[in-house]
Amino acid sequence: MWNNFLGDLGGSSLGMSQRDLPFFNARQKVNDKYYRPTACEQADLYLKTISDEIVTSRAIPLKSMTEERRLYIQALEEKKAEYEGSFTMNNCREKITEKRLKETAKLSTQMSMAQETTVLGKNYKEQKIYIGIGALVLLVGLVVIIKE
Repeated sequence: MWNNFLGDLGGSSLGMSQRDLPFFNARQKVNDKYYRPTACEQADLYLKTISDEIVTSRAIPLKSMTEERRLYIQALEEKKAEYEGSFTMNNCREKITEKRLKETAKLSTQMSMAQETTVLGKNYKEQKIYIGIGALVLLVGLVVIIKE
């Protein structure tokens, strides 16, 4: 599709030569796969995915790597750099850390409440037993005092 589009434009109207066309295609593949993230979490996920893909792609020996693959890796590195810049400018690291801390605090609070409920339930039963035993001792004591 893009080859036809560029061919119709003659390539030169975009300021590209035929030599630049493979890199444009590689960049377009990366852009189609990794569109602009809308949230910090998505940008973080994309950065991890792109980094993993670069590592995996570089595992191929250089001698057997095609020019198209090299250009694709280069486009991935550019996209990674773009996302890292955006990630830094939007203070995403702090936002993600803050969100994770809030989630941890919320989960910790919920767990504490659940534990308190189970502990209080056991203690409440023990308390009722002690009150019953105390009442029984008072009644026995009262009966003993009354009979004397």
